[in-house]
Amino acid sequence: MFDTPATYWFTAAPSIAAFLAAFAEGGVPELRRFCARVFRLRFPVWLWAAAVLLPLAAALLTFASHPADLTRGGSPHVARLLGVASLMSFLTGPIAEEFGWRGYLLGRLAARYRPLAAGLIIAPVWAAWHVPLFYDSVFADAKSTLLYLTWLTAWSVVLSLIVAKARGSVLPSVLGHWAVNSAPLVFFALLPALPGEKQPGGVAFPLASAAVACAAAWFWRDVRWIDRRGASP
Repeated sequence: MFDTPATYWFTAAPSIAAFLAAFAEGGVPELRRFCARVFRLRFPVWLWAAAVLLPLAAALLTFASHPADLTRGGSPHVARLLGVASLMSFLTGPIAEEFGWRGYLLGRLAARYRPLAAGLIIAPVWAAWHVPLFYDSVFADAKSTLLYLTWLTAWSVVLSLIVAKARGSVLPSVLGHWAVNSAPLVFFALLPALPGEKQPGGVAFPLASAAVACAAAWFWRDVRWIDRRGASP
């Protein structure tokens, strides 16, 4: 997919558009306020861990029906595991998109809706953005489309809640987006001898993701958006 520079511009458009929109709305002052929020580092440290561990927990949950396979995967493939955390895996999705979806769009929607509802609204927009990349694979039939929408909606909700908990900072969401994309790859590296059909994926991973999202929505049901003035809209 990423064999031409145009593809990188396409995937980066949500984040680029977010900063341009902030500038268009209020010039340099508004752009500075937007940047101060999305790059804010003053939020609970445990949100970094939550952003990484929740996707890994969903992937681990797919082994609920065959837990013994966790001990039959062979020796971890260290080089492959390190490759999962490459810079490219952050650029082509997390950094390229999160400032648009969970930075600008979530900030706009949160003025009217709770973060949970905003996450549900963002999900189909986020999914539609991927149609040009996956029209002949993920969106090739109804079953795979439904599973993808379930998976993506779950993480749209979780990441929106994390950003709200981080007082609008997008940084933990960038890490979470990477973890969502990389969770199956982590298990492929940790359990290289395990056949692909027993690895996280298929029907199991979207359903496990939905379960994690429901749990997060329950535990964080009281979370509210904090705007740039520090008040809940």
